[in-house]
Amino acid sequence: MTASDNALEAVAQVRDKKLAIDIEYKRGALFIQVKNTFDGEVRYAGEGEGRRIATRKESAGHGLGLKNIARAVEKYNGYMDITHDNQTFTAVVFLYVDG
Repeated sequence: MTASDNALEAVAQVRDKKLAIDIEYKRGALFIQVKNTFDGEVRYAGEGEGRRIATRKESAGHGLGLKNIARAVEKYNGYMDITHDNQTFTAVVFLYVDG
């Protein structure tokens, strides 16, 4: 399961369905933002500084999307920011890529 699959599942669970995906490439930089409505329940996986948001359980392929994105961001020296309020979840990724 991917992060976009998780976003689609989250949107399917709420009455107010909103999903926005913004992808831009400019001068060797890739910007991706996924913003979706969700049920407002945020779960955390791990402990201490390594603790991360996991919007779904890590069983049956769920909850691995953000973990996989974090690995790619780290591998390519990028930046990832996850924010949320009571109804909107936003994931932003910024990567420097070779043209």
